[in-house]
Amino acid sequence: MALKVLVVDDQPGIVQVLGIILQRAGYEPLFAINGREALEIINRERPHVVILDDMLPGEPDGGDVCLILKENHKTRHIPVIMHSAGMRIQSASFLSHIGADAALQKPCPPRRILETIEACLNERV
Repeated sequence: MALKVLVVDDQPGIVQVLGIILQRAGYEPLFAINGREALEIINRERPHVVILDDMLPGEPDGGDVCLILKENHKTRHIPVIMHSAGMRIQSASFLSHIGADAALQKPCPPRRILETIEACLNERV
């Protein structure tokens, strides 16, 4: 059974590329384009990892989604990798506040994305 990785991003190109990278690495990619959809999928599918853009349209944004997950005892164990071109994810205090497990600045090499996923999964074992 492949591990599920939810990609939350409103940019179709990013979603497509991450989907290919994840499939080739043996993961089952899931996709959401906004925070509300992400929370619905997380509650329904219980992915093993979430790759989350901070700059999502509407409410909640990526940081809020991460905070919601980490404050819920049913989802706090799911590693969240913030993946954004925005400046907020460069702040250690912001990442600590929302409970993110890791952060990757866009653009990011595929190898680094996969290494970060593996590191987050290994920390949960």
